[in-house]
Amino acid sequence: MLNNKTLSPLRGPYKIVLAEPCPVTRLGLRQAISLMPLHIEQLEDTGDLAEIPELITQHRPDILIVELGDDNDSVLEVLSTISDCIHFWQPKIPIVVCTTIRNAPFFRLLRAIDIRSICLKQESIETLAHCIEQVLHGGYEFSPMVNQYLAETEGYYSLLTAKELEVLVHLFSGKNVTEVAKLMNRDIRTISTHKRNAMRKIGFKNDSEMFSNSNWIGLKQFNI
Repeated sequence: MLNNKTLSPLRGPYKIVLAEPCPVTRLGLRQAISLMPLHIEQLEDTGDLAEIPELITQHRPDILIVELGDDNDSVLEVLSTISDCIHFWQPKIPIVVCTTIRNAPFFRLLRAIDIRSICLKQESIETLAHCIEQVLHGGYEFSPMVNQYLAETEGYYSLLTAKELEVLVHLFSGKNVTEVAKLMNRDIRTISTHKRNAMRKIGFKNDSEMFSNSNWIGLKQFNI
């Protein structure tokens, strides 16, 4: 697993953006983050995932903390936002995902798009604090429960390219390869190659396996 071994002291000050739809949970996370032993210069939060790009543009945070729940639309929205981050924000902003979703292919996808840390919302605030601190050190940290799921993954994996992620987001939204090719103004063979490479990196052997393991985005129909 991509965990840290040698760490340098945290310095700061840090700018943090927190995206959490639930007002109560968002308030609790704000309070918990403010009590962490970090030199925090600015902590911005939003309950609207659509505001993430604007907050990043305005504040250039050192870290983005995003909640992913069981709302299927929000999962696709966050994946689309991450795709935009890969396209437009350089250097990439480290992202920590807190989620209620327990699904090994989902975690493999997040890891393959270079999410720096994943923590289950059922885990302790101390676990989240540890994940945030490790990411601010410049490393990767997956919580103990997430690591149990990732331990099921065998073999080598590599990061998705921005185009591969963009193709996946469109496919997960219900479009077929032909529609994605028209939307992205690319040849169908190019889109098929992006799709095949993305599936291999996440660990799917075929289309039916990807469909059967994609219940975390609520796919009712998967048009290949």
